[in-house]
Amino acid sequence: MSVTISVRVDDKIKKEIEELGYNPSEYIRDILIRELKKERSRRTLTWLEAHRLPPGEKSVEEEIREDRDSR
Repeated sequence: MSVTISVRVDDKIKKEIEELGYNPSEYIRDILIRELKKERSRRTLTWLEAHRLPPGEKSVEEEIREDRDSR
């Protein structure tokens, strides 16, 4: 299902988009999708950086592997 979102822009902006060969609604939709992907990536990167192991610290998997290998 899709919904309609209205955006009010100056005629000049609309004409510039059309002069570039784009349909204004498709152009805006593509920009929204691209920006949402960038925001998701940025938030994921922030989360990963916040949950990164400190240098030299072993992960749980490494600890288990070493314990198994030492038997």
